[in-house]
Amino acid sequence: MNQVSMNPDRRRLLRHGLAAAITALAGCGGGSDASSPLGAAPAPAPTPTPPPAPTPPPAPDTWNPSVPPLLVGTNSTFNLSSTLPASIAKGGRFGLDSAGASLPAGMTLSSGGVLAVGSASIGTVTGVIFTYETP
Repeated sequence: MNQVSMNPDRRRLLRHGLAAAITALAGCGGGSDASSPLGAAPAPAPTPTPPPAPTPPPAPDTWNPSVPPLLVGTNSTFNLSSTLPASIAKGGRFGLDSAGASLPAGMTLSSGGVLAVGSASIGTVTGVIFTYETP
């Protein structure tokens, strides 16, 4: 068996080099941890939960009157105020929305909500959009 003798300076250099390598590995997290794979970055901090959105205001009461067919030639009338929801104040002004169809020729609507056939040859109000302004 051959024995190799090492120079004491060389031995000291190797010991210091090994100690420096171990210290460097320990200082930079070079050891392995069973809970995280080697080289994996730490998990980012969770982002805070944003505050909830403000509650929208309650929707206004929808008013969609159901107007029965009016008899042509009898000057029949229908009072739209009877179709208002109970939560809406009475005594306001009725009107027509220009986005809807016009009343048939000869039919009228008073600001008080009375719909009259008058001389109209049609007794229905299909496509007409009625409006109401509260007092």
